[in-house]
Amino acid sequence: MHHIFNTFIATKYGVNEAIFLNNIAFWIHQNKANNKNFHDGRYWTYNSHEAFATLFPYWTAKSVRTVINNCLKKNLLMSGNYNTKGYDRTKWYTLTDQGLALFPALNPYQPSKNLICPNGHMQLTERSHAIDRTGRPIPDVNSDNLTSSANEFAQAWELFWKAYPVKKNKSRAMTTFKSKKLYKQIDVILKHIEQSSKTDKKWLDGYIPHPSTYLNNKRWEDEIETVAGFVKSPCKPYVSNNIIEPLESRKPISKDFSNSYMKNFKSA
Repeated sequence: MHHIFNTFIATKYGVNEAIFLNNIAFWIHQNKANNKNFHDGRYWTYNSHEAFATLFPYWTAKSVRTVINNCLKKNLLMSGNYNTKGYDRTKWYTLTDQGLALFPALNPYQPSKNLICPNGHMQLTERSHAIDRTGRPIPDVNSDNLTSSANEFAQAWELFWKAYPVKKNKSRAMTTFKSKKLYKQIDVILKHIEQSSKTDKKWLDGYIPHPSTYLNNKRWEDEIETVAGFVKSPCKPYVSNNIIEPLESRKPISKDFSNSYMKNFKSA
């Protein structure tokens, strides 16, 4: 994939900021053309720090956070949250008026065929030159083109790992979480973890299964053993196997059985 930046923006605000802003500008332009992700009078795009770090392999998630914060402080970028699910914390981004001024193609009153080069020449990274000597920029793949389940998984996994008290075998647990699509059950899993951490006798005594074991065996469906006894899991309907027959349907106790029972009772 080719990463590009504008030399004017890079000189004024920094190379990393120029690369990131160009990516945001491209997807705002795409969403505007497709009339999607329009909120509060602006077109937006979205991604998590981890996803950006995957798209930009020379940045870590921490580096992405730094670049975004720099753009926010310089009043080039705005952030928001327009997710449909309450637990989804994926950030949304758009350009401020100052940021839009750097990309005339996004301004309806200043039409331009060249979105990515409002001032000066466009600079390709060395990695891009090594791959494509023609100089034709290929935009980054953004989460707008990724499946929604990928974002849902990333957010749900982050919530699970933060909530689960044992931090071991993370990669194995993540593989299970993703392969079994457990992010679709994140609400009930988090509810069980919260209740178990407060009331489960074994958990309180320190006997907490490794996260991969918990996920593989669907432990959130287990009964919770409290000091007062077992209680049903908050995530699974409870059906007792010890159903007591109605009084009127019981068979009368035979006289021989009654005499035998009383004899044993007296001898005890």
